[in-house]
Amino acid sequence: MQVTFRGLASGQSASIVVTAPAAGQVLATATVTPATDGTASRTLTITGVRATEPISVVARGGSQQCRARLGAGPGRPLLACGPASPG
Repeated sequence: MQVTFRGLASGQSASIVVTAPAAGQVLATATVTPATDGTASRTLTITGVRATEPISVVARGGSQQCRARLGAGPGRPLLACGPASPG
């Protein structure tokens, strides 16, 4: 999976947390900083997760936060973005 942030200011960072909610397990975390054009990108490869197990992704950068739920099967992930919550 690839996560890309655009419009980050110099000195800002973005964070990504991937979890398996049913198992209560954190599968991956990453913190990225932007290039001079304000874009930060990270590719995460996660192994050992059953194809039937849904995962959740929270990506937070600048003043925005996005949440995605990736389920089993061919359907598109559910994605919701908005202002980042404090903390």
